[in-house]
Amino acid sequence: MKREIIKDEIHEDGTHTKIEKFTQTPEDGFVYEEQRGTLRRKKRFFKGHAIRIRYQSNDPKVVYPALLFMFLAVMLIFLIVAGLFFFTARFLPYGMGFIKTYFFIIFLFIVFIFGYMFKEMRKIQKKREKEMQNQQNQKDQQ
Repeated sequence: MKREIIKDEIHEDGTHTKIEKFTQTPEDGFVYEEQRGTLRRKKRFFKGHAIRIRYQSNDPKVVYPALLFMFLAVMLIFLIVAGLFFFTARFLPYGMGFIKTYFFIIFLFIVFIFGYMFKEMRKIQKKREKEMQNQQNQKDQQ
């Protein structure tokens, strides 16, 4: 398996961007691969042609919109599931009070988690801006 670093750059504002390309051929034999991002990690052996590109960045200009997109996607899925459940739960013999309470608690949990992530992103961004201003002041004084 061939690993090629396409771009590895530290920007002026202190952010880091890295793009890697992994190329696999049948001559490499069976390559162990662990897939993350699911509830259960999947482990498999793969033989054949494959090209994977991995993009890593700690730039708030990239991470903040991605986080916002994830939040909107999670909320959309939550609202669809809640709407379908409330529609079908109308026909249940017991009351809807406790069901609404559970969904409200889940909603608050989702909002709290993403709110915390946005807050931490803003802290990091403000810290970087202060560092940039300090560096500019030092350059101006020299």
